[in-house]
Amino acid sequence: MVRRARVLLFGGALDDQTVHDLGRRTGAAVTAARAVGQVRFDAGAREAWGRLYPSLSEGRPGLLGAITARAEAQTVRLALLYAALDGRPEISFAHLRAAVAIWNTPRRRRNTSGAMRSAVSSPIRS
Repeated sequence: MVRRARVLLFGGALDDQTVHDLGRRTGAAVTAARAVGQVRFDAGAREAWGRLYPSLSEGRPGLLGAITARAEAQTVRLALLYAALDGRPEISFAHLRAAVAIWNTPRRRRNTSGAMRSAVSSPIRS
């Protein structure tokens, strides 16, 4: 377990220069993304996606299933967002791994046994 150096109930306060720099960088990424045509997976991401897709697209019963429906579509959208913010015209393995980590975060908190986490995250680690 990682120990936090401090707890910031409402987050840290960013100074004006940091906010300006983040806004400028985000704006530049959006401008660059508008110039990109079709976005594809690179070879590493394509291979990982082939192993990951079946477990993400598997339906879940009940309310959890309704909330997490279309997990594969949401995960690839997150990966696309990471690629765009990174200024890349293709989704890399790193972008996909980050998207899976974000998608899996709520599941880790709900599932202490780790069964669901293992089923979804193991294909990306392979």
